[in-house]
Amino acid sequence: DLEKTAVGIVKNKAFLKISLNFLAQCYLTIYNNQSKTDFYGLRDFYHLVKFLNRNTQVQLSPEILYKAVSRNFGGRPEELKRTISEFMEKAGYSGFIERIEETFKALPEAHGSISMLNVAENLRDRDARHLLLLTENNAALQILLGSTFFKETPLVLFGSDFPSDQSDLQTYMNLQQIK
Repeated sequence: DLEKTAVGIVKNKAFLKISLNFLAQCYLTIYNNQSKTDFYGLRDFYHLVKFLNRNTQVQLSPEILYKAVSRNFGGRPEELKRTISEFMEKAGYSGFIERIEETFKALPEAHGSISMLNVAENLRDRDARHLLLLTENNAALQILLGSTFFKETPLVLFGSDFPSDQSDLQTYMNLQQIK
């Protein structure tokens, strides 16, 4: 079923259709072995395929595959290396991982981090998924607001464990601000 749906996403790109089988196998491996049940789901796989479809013209390159995996499965940094390795090895690109990481980290907008590069690129990509950054404190927020990512001040919503912040009314009010 994963493959059939993905075929509809890639449409006329035969070289990507060939890759869908191994991409689906990798996804199932990652899904079945994730440390936090259902953290990754179908949305991650389908957005991976959409990213590859948008960003490949002739063939699936190791750089594009690496970027697609890190952007769509980067939510748990402690699992990212294993996840990238799974996809890259199945594609026959395992020898490229270290060089790609070094190249991407050296880019000015990366600030030495693949995650920061993904955030910067996500903010520029009109077709990207919504960017959601979960933090335990304000440190990450200060790093982001102090960066050159934003042309204008972004909307920042705070939540808490107080009962009034957990109400449906508060959720609706927050969603209304996002519109």
